[in-house]
Amino acid sequence: MIRPSFVVFAASLLSACAGDKASDDGPLSEDSDPQTDDTADTEEPVVLKGDGFGLYATSGKMMAWHNIDYVIDTTVDISQTIGDSTAFTALADFDGDGLEDLWQIPAESATITVYMANGEGWRDPADFEIVTDLSKTLNWFTGDFNGDALDDVGQINTNNGRLLVYPNAVGYFDPDGKVPSEAPFDLRAQLFTGDLDGDGADELGTVLDGVISVWDMDDGALVEPALFEVTAPGAVLAAVALDLDDDGYAELGVWTGSTLTLYPNQAGTGFDLNTPTSLLFGQSGTPFAGGFN
Repeated sequence: MIRPSFVVFAASLLSACAGDKASDDGPLSEDSDPQTDDTADTEEPVVLKGDGFGLYATSGKMMAWHNIDYVIDTTVDISQTIGDSTAFTALADFDGDGLEDLWQIPAESATITVYMANGEGWRDPADFEIVTDLSKTLNWFTGDFNGDALDDVGQINTNNGRLLVYPNAVGYFDPDGKVPSEAPFDLRAQLFTGDLDGDGADELGTVLDGVISVWDMDDGALVEPALFEVTAPGAVLAAVALDLDDDGYAELGVWTGSTLTLYPNQAGTGFDLNTPTSLLFGQSGTPFAGGFN
């Protein structure tokens, strides 16, 4: 169940979205007269920013580095102690505003605690606590697997390796709407998610036995065989999918403990392992990627 205040939040969110669609305040508005509006043809186009990088330390400190004009500055932009460092933690877009909210699921719990992003960090205390019927002992992962700009939550059954994805209905994870995958999954695999083939929805990436594989997720259902596989470039402590240049294809980020090495995405067909870019952060923690501002 969800805190009562969430109902008001959801209604406001849907109302705002509807209002945005109905309004016509952009540069093509009929109210704008090119002959009298001296900004009509002189405004600089907005430069979209790519994904930023984040680390969550064992001390409970979340650090984030913004992407400014497709470059991640290794000077920390956000540093905030928040949440439970022993809980499963994810940065995922809970409400579709393009910012990565902080999700946590404490050990032996099926309650998702959400700290909403505000562009400068995350609001504390948590905004929502969502009680689900998910297992308290299974491995979790998050991603937007149906392309609706809301990140979903998934689990891997530790008994049979099957995947289950619960779509995000603006904060409600309907057990009747869960999407199962029959393909057994190797529980030793490291997981990461991101739009790796440019289709507007997230794929599931795995690192296992020196091989990085990318799997399509059809509305949450894993599709076999893998879209592509590449040999891992050395030891991989953790991997992230990070769209550095905002072209719709997430790059592969390999985390070694203090350095992030990025490998370009070859338009959804693989990663270019011959032209890496390395960024030294000098910090340790669990790596994340996404929009922070």
